Amino acid sequence: MSPAATAAEASGQPTVSRLLLISLAPISAPISGAPISAPISGKIEARRGNDEAAEERFLVARAGFLEQRNAYDAAMVSLEDLAVTYLRQGRTAEVRQLAEEMVAVFQEPNLPEDALRALRLCAAAAQREELTAAMARGCAAQIRRVIRPEGRAAGLEG
Repeated sequence: MSPAATAAEASGQPTVSRLLLISLAPISAPISGAPISAPISGKIEARRGNDEAAEERFLVARAGFLEQRNAYDAAMVSLEDLAVTYLRQGRTAEVRQLAEEMVAVFQEPNLPEDALRALRLCAAAAQREELTAAMARGCAAQIRRVIRPEGRAAGLEG
């Protein structure tokens, strides 16, 4: 946390992070038990260095997206957030498992092969324990370009 944010927090003044969460409160509608703000608050906690709280929020968001059969958002939280958090902590076994689970989730006929290919490459790198945070983010970016080139929604057909 920056010195200014620390001083503001110590003085009782709300930080930008808190203001953001407060502003999101009205739209924090449940997503199968997970608020929309869970990934955002997880990112805020990660930036603060609170990996435990960040991981908890990312897992809640991911579970909600999977319950909704929303493969895209589950993959984004898994790759951009959880995998990066696990990699920072050296938890390669969890990264491997996460990547394998995402490949299984994406095994749907209505999803583009390019997205699955990117995810498989990421999973293979995780299996070899060569996946980096930059690679995970790159994989997420590739999936984003393929699945949501114009902002269209993409989930799993159920």
